Amino acid sequence: MRRDTLFYRIFKEFPGLLFELIGNSPENAAGYRFSSVEVKEPTFRIDGVFEPPVLDGTGKLYLAEVQMQPDQRLYERAFSELFALFYRSRELYNDWGLVMIYLSRSTEQKITYPYRALLESDQVKIIYLDELGNIRDLPLTTALAVLPTVPPKKAPAEARDILARAREQPQQYEVIVDLVTRVMSYMFIDQSPEEIDAMLDIQFEDTRVYKDTYAKGNRDMVLRQLGRNCGQLSIELVREVTALPLDQLEALGDALLKFKKIKDLEKWLQENASATAGG
Repeated sequence: MRRDTLFYRIFKEFPGLLFELIGNSPENAAGYRFSSVEVKEPTFRIDGVFEPPVLDGTGKLYLAEVQMQPDQRLYERAFSELFALFYRSRELYNDWGLVMIYLSRSTEQKITYPYRALLESDQVKIIYLDELGNIRDLPLTTALAVLPTVPPKKAPAEARDILARAREQPQQYEVIVDLVTRVMSYMFIDQSPEEIDAMLDIQFEDTRVYKDTYAKGNRDMVLRQLGRNCGQLSIELVREVTALPLDQLEALGDALLKFKKIKDLEKWLQENASATAGG
């Protein structure tokens, strides 16, 4: 996995990072949506698109280009993508911003003269990750974005520091553990998952990858057992069971041993939903 791909994964989890990097957060920054957009004729796939919360022609569109390796045609491509997208969707926005994110100045395109007016405008922001400062002094999500640029000898210590800081934000901890693990797996490709976990002083059971896999296995098992006990489930019931959080799914797994018909499941779901709403 390329480091710029990792960066876009971080953007997906924390779209507010864009405004953290450029140091300019609009009032509606929390509502921006990050996506990958394909623009046809000619075809471009733009990995870093940030759309305003309301697409009514009053908001500002942001594009982010992450470049970890030299590309001497990057500005040609970036501006072509930007203006093609803006042309196709002009009625949705009233302004645009382009954020160019480089590993360092050495990865920036050398020939910039033809684009000087654009590059010197207030609509274009250029960021060099290695110039953002000491990683431990940066905000948590910015530090996470900078982690792929840290030399391998220092990376494990910096990764552990990020995880220690993330523990103070429980609502984000699992996401950050997952992203840090992915970054370190990329940097130390010859290390096993167990060795990566030991390096980071975490247990695989703490990661979102494990929990997602565990939850999927539990759901599949519960659905199979419900089919045996109660008969074929409707699509609506399958969706309702699949949507249960892990703790309720485990409770259902215990309760279904006594189920004999569909109504037993429907009753359990009704009582469980009522209990959840009341709590």
